[in-house]
Amino acid sequence: MEPIEYTRVKNGVRYWEPSKKLRALGFKAKHWPESAEGREKARQETAKAKKAVETREAPPTYVAGSLAHFWHHFRARLWERVEHGEIKPRTAMEYDTAWLRIEPRFGDTTITDIGPDDVTDFKRELDRDFSPSTRRRAIAKLREILQDAVRRKVIPVDPTSHIRNTAPKGRKAFFSPDEIAAQVESAKLLGMDGMALCIRLMYETARSPVDARLLNSAALRMSPDGPYIDRSREKTGVDGFQAISQSLYDDILAYIDGLGVSLHPDAPIFRRHASKNARRRKAEPWKSPTDFSTDFAEVRKHALGPEDTRKAMDIRRTANLEAALGGASPEDRAALLANSLDRNQTLDAIYTPPTLEAARRANRARATGRSLIASSLSRNAVV
Repeated sequence: MEPIEYTRVKNGVRYWEPSKKLRALGFKAKHWPESAEGREKARQETAKAKKAVETREAPPTYVAGSLAHFWHHFRARLWERVEHGEIKPRTAMEYDTAWLRIEPRFGDTTITDIGPDDVTDFKRELDRDFSPSTRRRAIAKLREILQDAVRRKVIPVDPTSHIRNTAPKGRKAFFSPDEIAAQVESAKLLGMDGMALCIRLMYETARSPVDARLLNSAALRMSPDGPYIDRSREKTGVDGFQAISQSLYDDILAYIDGLGVSLHPDAPIFRRHASKNARRRKAEPWKSPTDFSTDFAEVRKHALGPEDTRKAMDIRRTANLEAALGGASPEDRAALLANSLDRNQTLDAIYTPPTLEAARRANRARATGRSLIASSLSRNAVV
């Protein structure tokens, strides 16, 4: 058979393993049973990868001296940093997402002609047409691009310096323990066993949705004190150690055994099992945050009703609230959440890596906080 680039076959499984360059472009390791269908999926993935490389390396089309001209070189430097492991692919892709809003307004504009009034008008347009988070990201990335232009002496001053790029109001939603349990049961009833385990994992570990859905078997560990997760966060790359219950650990291993395939250590464990009423039946990992959010919304609607609008990320906030109410220190909660909550409320600063024991202390405090939340909700229901 004709060889398929980036693949190897072992024990009846075809592994698709992207190069460093492809990983920098966001491609992940995958695998399929060694069959005609598996080989075709591998060929498709290889074709998609090669197209991505060609697109990235294609000759640029821009007006000389324009912001798009500078952006092309700025982006190339950005992805070089990804390839050298200095930043995560996700960080570089945030610039690509912001550029979708920046390019229509400034792409063909000569970079030296962009003034403060132009930026003010752009911000007003974003506030009018898009969400606060979209506006904040677009202005923030435009500012970084233009500040880089100042450093390189392409322009004399940054025309965004007068803009106050305020953060969107933070979400405050959280779930009660009973609501978490109800969603786990609904996921099982809908045939979404992977989602049921993800909800349990997010609740026990305070992991974000992306960290839960991309969990791999290499991150499952066992210590004398019990099982835990050892995996850096997808968003920030900060090390994360979170304890999990023995029952969740056992259920995840049973789930892996039930998949009927040999998982690559770096491959996501959880599959996007279709709900019982859906046409889609193949059990594959979620391909995007949107797919995961769509399935979570279906589970939430089944468990809590059509009017509820809370998100999977609110489970992470719930865990932090329980720990805070239970008296966990900011340092221990930072260890649980794998962020810099203890020293920087924006969660952007680098901080001392968390320890497993600190995360365990935070989880012990959550038991007290969980009781306080349940008690408060009960009193409100009576009133």
